[in-house]
Amino acid sequence: ASEIGRQVSYAALRRHFEQSKGVVRERSGAIRRAIADVMQTSPDRAEFIDRMRGHGIETVTRINAAGRLYGITFIDDANGIAVNGSRLGKGFAANVFNAYFAGGANPFLEMSWPKEKEERGAAVENLTESPNDIPPTEIDLSLQVHGADLRELAFQRRLRNRARVRLRRKSR
Repeated sequence: ASEIGRQVSYAALRRHFEQSKGVVRERSGAIRRAIADVMQTSPDRAEFIDRMRGHGIETVTRINAAGRLYGITFIDDANGIAVNGSRLGKGFAANVFNAYFAGGANPFLEMSWPKEKEERGAAVENLTESPNDIPPTEIDLSLQVHGADLRELAFQRRLRNRARVRLRRKSR
């Protein structure tokens, strides 16, 4: 890693992830509003994907062999984000869309939505609990990974390498 450079170090990746979280927080409201607008007309799965494409958002659905929708991802090239539905909030998770596409009630019609687009966008923001709004917890970066003490492993590796050097020198 030292030969590659600092731009791929752990610290650089961590900074990039933090910046990405901020971008998603700022720009995910546009995706929420677009989903709410499309779902107001109660489309089926294919129609939903086509109408989302009309809003400039690609929708990728993951369906298992039994036909159950277990994942939905929204890709907005204009805003430069790709986000899973669950990241937008509980109301946009794959389970909600799976229940609706399987013939259930449209959860977006059951909620009272304001008629104006701006007010509806604010309602979407208020009614959805986003995991991004939860304050980040401190990341535990301990040196124990799945029960292995990394310091101990490094020490053992150094001892093995020293033993190899001694063996090579004696054979000369």
